[in-house]
Amino acid sequence: MNIEKIRRCLGDKSIPEIYEALMLVNCTHDEALIIIEIITDVRLIRFEDLKFMNHPVNLGTGKRIQAKGEINGKWYSVVGGADLWGDGINTFEMWTEKMEDDKKGPAEYISKEEVEKIIIELY
Repeated sequence: MNIEKIRRCLGDKSIPEIYEALMLVNCTHDEALIIIEIITDVRLIRFEDLKFMNHPVNLGTGKRIQAKGEINGKWYSVVGGADLWGDGINTFEMWTEKMEDDKKGPAEYISKEEVEKIIIELY
């Protein structure tokens, strides 16, 4: 793969646009993130970078976790566990300021990769 060719073709696009273009040429999700980091010099937030803590809202019994942060001035929240739309192990619930602005509800029962895809939309 020639990174300079990719940089010339995609370097003027936003990170979400670059990701979408790389998916169209059959890059895997992980390959796309690596290429984006190389051609943009931006360190993308990955699922494993999220710092989960106990969820601050008591909804009854069972453990709940939350990770939250901000990218380009837009907040995001990833939660999971008892009484939430994700088990907090393999599936998660996510809501972002962009989703709220777009009048969308939280993404429910999404995988770790799907969390990363939503995070990409904030760049």
